[in-house]
Amino acid sequence: MNANEPVITFETLYDIMRREKARDELQKLNATFYPDVFTYITDKQHILESQAGKDSIFASQEVEKTKTQLRNILKIARELFDRRESKTIQLALLSARNNEKMYDTSSLLPEEQEFFNHIKTIIDTNRSSFFSLSSPRPNLEKPKDLKITAEKDNGCKVRMLCDVPEFLGTDLQSYGPYTNQSVVSLPKQIADMLASLGQAVIENEST
Repeated sequence: MNANEPVITFETLYDIMRREKARDELQKLNATFYPDVFTYITDKQHILESQAGKDSIFASQEVEKTKTQLRNILKIARELFDRRESKTIQLALLSARNNEKMYDTSSLLPEEQEFFNHIKTIIDTNRSSFFSLSSPRPNLEKPKDLKITAEKDNGCKVRMLCDVPEFLGTDLQSYGPYTNQSVVSLPKQIADMLASLGQAVIENEST
């Protein structure tokens, strides 16, 4: 709708809705389009109230005619609003998904531009939140290996003082069985344990 077009009428409103419905892109309208439509509907409502106050057959016919016009005007205005609302949401979604691409928003009316910015902010925030959770976090330290590395133990030579059956050492490893007077090399901790129990004697400690 150009600036030199007449004030909103039923015919112009219908034509605008028809063009909006037939084309994928938002159609350019006057910046005051929504206030103009509101004024047009308000004027029709005032006319209806004025006609309803008259008591005549002619007035009754005019009332019904105006009621029908008002219903049709509201229906067209609502359909036009819904169509432009859907296009505005789609434009905000495309803009959020492709931040590097510039989309033409010049056809947005002032009220639609505010709505567009609000929707895009919500989408941007939601996408940022999702991708921050699903993306690797380079600043996090690499998880430490939970595997415990045993300290180096060169072992000790011990001589058994009795027969020792197989047993489980403090390092959770199996040892034995050993026969009396046999000499074996064992981790120092195991050798000390057997010596403290009187089952072995440490011959020497390897370096």
